[in-house]
Amino acid sequence: MLDNIPVFWKAVRTLHRWDISLNKPLPSSTLLPWIQTLGKVTGFAQVTRPYLLRYAGGKAFNENGNVTESMQNLMMGHASITTFLKHYLSRRITVDTQAVVQGIQPQAALMRAAFCIRGQ
Repeated sequence: MLDNIPVFWKAVRTLHRWDISLNKPLPSSTLLPWIQTLGKVTGFAQVTRPYLLRYAGGKAFNENGNVTESMQNLMMGHASITTFLKHYLSRRITVDTQAVVQGIQPQAALMRAAFCIRGQ
């Protein structure tokens, strides 16, 4: 299990160059401003925080038809889908429900655009 292995490692100065530390994670006090700046530069509507990236990844896994529930649980480190449903699944309905009920092809691009325009 990779529970205690950081994704981002601290850079350390050696005698002749900079290297990536093998035992020191990048502190959140350094990482958080970088991620917030990245959010501003890319034009994200919400303040960008590290966990938003995890939520976005979970959402992408969940909506992708190639990722099974068990594979999603493994990638997210969840024991069951209940964790995703309780903590990650948005309570906003972004699916073209009218098309689904009518049995026609949902307009995914239109729904994404409408969802973004509302600033959500």
